[in-house]
Amino acid sequence: MQLTGAGLFTLGALAFCGFARAAEAPTDPLPTFARAPDAATDAASPWNGMYIGSEISASIGRGSRGHVGGGGYLGYNREFDNKLVLGVEAGAGFSPAAFQRGPYGGYDYAKANVKLGYDMGRWMPFVTAGVGLAKSTAFSGTFASTGDSINNLFGPSSNTKTFTSLGAGVDYKLTDKLTIGVAVSASQGPGLVAP
Repeated sequence: MQLTGAGLFTLGALAFCGFARAAEAPTDPLPTFARAPDAATDAASPWNGMYIGSEISASIGRGSRGHVGGGGYLGYNREFDNKLVLGVEAGAGFSPAAFQRGPYGGYDYAKANVKLGYDMGRWMPFVTAGVGLAKSTAFSGTFASTGDSINNLFGPSSNTKTFTSLGAGVDYKLTDKLTIGVAVSASQGPGLVAP
């Protein structure tokens, strides 16, 4: 696989958010002294807090027949008074070649992104920028896990490559604790040839 100019299309990212909507703020009048920030009021945004999820991805690139894979991720979002949402996200996964007979070649990856979104109620459009690592690997026929990908990336070998990425997408809250999203990102880095 060639990472230079590769486009990554992430579809069906499910995030199980670990926060709940706060109860309505009390209606008692404010005392004459300043009130400290109320944690319950801060939690009222459905986009605030830590989340964990999984993703299904497809990627294409110069000299590649395409890869389809997936992984897991963990992130944290913080919404500000102007409805801007700033977040950080880290994830890892495996992406085997889509049109190759076994054993499947592909690459393991780990990535970290900064995410800037805008709260539109249940919708949140966003842009991302990030860095990552990718390493050629062979898929032996058993299911790979996020842990396997991380172990392979930091295991012995010298063919780990770095890349940068820019992307955009939209998340939609199906419920207060379940989100689905679609994102597209372009990656740039040294070439990575899958086995």
